Amino acid sequence: MIITGTTAIFSLWYAEMGHKIQANDNPTENPLVTFYVFAFNQEKYIKEAIEGAFSQTYSPLEIVLSDDASSDSTPDIIRGMASQYQGPHKVVVNINDRNLGIGGHVNKAFQISSGDFLVLAAGDDISKPERTELVVKRWIEKSRTPALIYNGADVIDADGSYIEELDTALPHITLSTADIIGYSHRRRLLLMGACTAYAKSVISDLGPLNDDLFVEDIPMTVRASLLGGIECIDKPLVQYRKNVSVWLPRKQRNESFDRHLHRMSHRVLANSQVAKQIMTDVQGSMDDDAILAARKRELSCRFSLDVAESKKFSFSRYFVVSFKTGYWRESLLPVILFGFPRIHRFAFALSQFIRRGH
Repeated sequence: MIITGTTAIFSLWYAEMGHKIQANDNPTENPLVTFYVFAFNQEKYIKEAIEGAFSQTYSPLEIVLSDDASSDSTPDIIRGMASQYQGPHKVVVNINDRNLGIGGHVNKAFQISSGDFLVLAAGDDISKPERTELVVKRWIEKSRTPALIYNGADVIDADGSYIEELDTALPHITLSTADIIGYSHRRRLLLMGACTAYAKSVISDLGPLNDDLFVEDIPMTVRASLLGGIECIDKPLVQYRKNVSVWLPRKQRNESFDRHLHRMSHRVLANSQVAKQIMTDVQGSMDDDAILAARKRELSCRFSLDVAESKKFSFSRYFVVSFKTGYWRESLLPVILFGFPRIHRFAFALSQFIRRGH
């Protein structure tokens, strides 16, 4: 066991590997890849996530099982499964002694990983055995140039039953940086972070993410588009578990108004942090379209955050901001709800009344 600072990291090596795993730059050899499992209070699902990691067919592979200071039994399950592992991969266990949050945890992932390329996995999802192999194959086919390889996913429920195939926009839109920054749709997400794999350059070339970042996938995708570009594999290689994530506040059945307000406030703050990170990342680029798109997104998000914090709404400012940015719909609902608290509370109560069938 090696103790590094406040984090315990231990590696399990197996003689049957026949050689020492190490990073290499020889294009004719398989690169060392890190399969990184992010976990936080996911004791119900972490076992299946780890089994998915252990089942990966690619080699040489480093598997990092990383817990962000969970308060449940997740760390114990991670340690137990790692100690019993008998397979060919190198396994590293990282248990943070304090919660770093999304931004800080992603930064640490890229810091402690040895691989040339990182396949990211959430502690409540399941990766199929061939995921890493197919992702790395595409990366090598493209001369290791893409900074992001994105794959499809099947959506499952909390019990693991199939629901549908995940439908995200990234595989189907023009992959310019400006298009990614400006993407907006009421129902279709741009991408799902559980389906991503990144070259180390997304952090090494542009620096660490802001530690307080709540959402990493959009800023990381913007970074990838600025660097080596993006490749998409139109095949479900992950089973994404719907509505169980602990990373962001989820809507609860029959939730209180205070819970609803907290969830909305968190979303507005998260959007503002994403816009701030994107603006920081594109400022030094030569892509004028991307810089303009980032400025528009940041202006719109800052306006929404100002209204949410001040509880005051200005129609004139709304029209000015919307005209400058084009984000008419995105700004309207949150600013009206936050700008008029009494109307917000009444609308919430009315929706709850209707939902209960009265």
